[in-house]
Amino acid sequence: MERSSSSTCWALLIGVNYYPDDDETSSLEGCVRDVEQLHQLFEGRQKIHTILLKASVGDDVNSKKPCEDETQWPTLHNVRSSVSRILSQATTGDLVHIHFSGHGVRRKTKSEDFGDHENGDLALVLYDPISSVRYLQGIELAHLLENMVEKGLKPVLVLDCCHSGAVLRETRNQNGKIREAVYNPEIDRQSSNPELPRKNWTLKAPKRAATAHPNWFLNPDGYAILTACGPDEISRELTFSGGSKTGPLSYFLLLALKSMQRRNASISLKSLHDYVSVQFHAGFIKQTPRRYGNQNACLLSHVDLDYDPLETRVRWQGRELILEAGQVHAVAENDEYRLQAPWKEYEKSTKPIICAVKTVNAFSSVLEAVNGDIDVSVIKTAWCAVPCTHLPNRYISVELSSQLQHDQWQDKIAASYFLKASVGLRSFSPPLSGVYIDIKDESEYQILDVSKCKILGLPTISIVSPSAISDTVNVLDHVAKFKYIERIENRVPDLEFEQHIKIELANSRGHVVDSTGSLHVSHGEKVELRCLNLWKKTVYLSVINLTPLWRIDNILRKKYGDYKDLPPCFTQHVTGTRPLKITMTIPEVLKDLSECSDVIKVFVTSKPVSLSSLHLPALSSRDRVKESATRSSGPSLMELLEYFSPPTRGSGNTMADECWLTRNFVIHISK
Repeated sequence: MERSSSSTCWALLIGVNYYPDDDETSSLEGCVRDVEQLHQLFEGRQKIHTILLKASVGDDVNSKKPCEDETQWPTLHNVRSSVSRILSQATTGDLVHIHFSGHGVRRKTKSEDFGDHENGDLALVLYDPISSVRYLQGIELAHLLENMVEKGLKPVLVLDCCHSGAVLRETRNQNGKIREAVYNPEIDRQSSNPELPRKNWTLKAPKRAATAHPNWFLNPDGYAILTACGPDEISRELTFSGGSKTGPLSYFLLLALKSMQRRNASISLKSLHDYVSVQFHAGFIKQTPRRYGNQNACLLSHVDLDYDPLETRVRWQGRELILEAGQVHAVAENDEYRLQAPWKEYEKSTKPIICAVKTVNAFSSVLEAVNGDIDVSVIKTAWCAVPCTHLPNRYISVELSSQLQHDQWQDKIAASYFLKASVGLRSFSPPLSGVYIDIKDESEYQILDVSKCKILGLPTISIVSPSAISDTVNVLDHVAKFKYIERIENRVPDLEFEQHIKIELANSRGHVVDSTGSLHVSHGEKVELRCLNLWKKTVYLSVINLTPLWRIDNILRKKYGDYKDLPPCFTQHVTGTRPLKITMTIPEVLKDLSECSDVIKVFVTSKPVSLSSLHLPALSSRDRVKESATRSSGPSLMELLEYFSPPTRGSGNTMADECWLTRNFVIHISK
């Protein structure tokens, strides 16, 4: 969506090298360089107002203060004043880019209701001329961002620092300084802002049936955040051959911004996060950048870009081209992907390259060019890969009503990857594996199960629409993908891994399901998802919701990003493990129904893995589904699609450290 051409960009750049070398903090070398290079990039660009706060270590080793003028020091006062300046001068629609490069610290969550109680809340470590350091506490940072959102601004926050409380003191002498400080409760107390109002932190409920309760950090619709690593990881400075240092996130972000500037391009934060993540992996940087909030937001751009949820990235590993998706993403051998440069919106002339999956591992796959004459050397790490053919080559049978013109329908169905027209009037055999297309009231196409019962949530299509047949076939494709994803499971599991991950779901009445199963709840009732990690290292939790409107979404994304870190339960937590609370509701469009069902699908992986390629949008229901039908009317769609291949994706050798499991919980919601 294009914003006003008069909109302005504001960039607040904060870099801190000057810290006391003591048991709690150490000086850094690349933070000021990070923000200075960004400042040089922004300087001279129209409608970008830049505020640069920095603290450098001068040549005088005995100096007790940074070498910059005090008006430019990154103190708590100066940061607050800079934000106040932006709030007072910026106008609705303006973009705000806040970039922090320095030490981060993890503090205990003070609120009972908000915050990350397992991993703690992030605070940024700033310079202070009296006490050496002060904290910009997460709760105050959230308040400042919220004020910007309430004014109609569009902030993006980039944090190139540690977000981990587990400081490995013995690693401080290794190459690459750690951007992590040791938490000091006295400094935390002194840093508190007494003027901070006690706001009622709430989260606008997204339009889906299940809503994860928010923490204090995010207003997901209002702003976006990109961090250098996860809460259980250490962030180190990179050292170049000439001795100069930089933060890894700032370095790759700068490369992306320069490339965007050369192309006069925009790129969504989601695409930027994918690009940076693959570059980290390819460069053997052992940390995983995280993305939170509005994934369509763009850095310093007046355009919101939609992204393709099926898009993923590739990288080179030796001479093998690796796709960053595997069994857990429902990738199968011989699936084909279209590869192109990441700036595809601005390089439409680039001819795409088609590659097929040669080998499937748990979280990644090996690609090879379909055409042997193609020069694959032109492919670069972090190129995009969009599936051409995806999911197993199996079909759902479609029976056509005698009222339909079969020739027109059969041509469309033949072009589909998932459908085939049935031969004869009743060709179905147990288990039932088809659908029936009929005309309703001589005006609309409708999709029924083989018992001629309505399938909840599927729209009817007006027969006068010029694309009516294509639209109906697309709906069937959507249904096939949805049900396949619902049934993904690991058929070659690591038994040791499975035995050490405990997952259960409980309703408010104390009914507990500790494996795949079902629960009955009332509209608006909260369920608790409890995950216990007894394994040897941190694992990663993803929770997707499959709704009665045929939508698939990650209910953790707006709160935690693509996944939530689950450290081993025997490690030292900040406050301990807490369950994830999820509110179950009947969607507004189905409000006339007495009940409906959701599926909560839980994934636990041994590595950070984004499952965004499994997301599907909701199917719009044009008649708002006022009938009293439920998913259980007639044969269930689980039975209709029973003949789908077992959802293990290949039986090839899984990498030794690539373990994963999934559990399905069916939630029956009634009034």
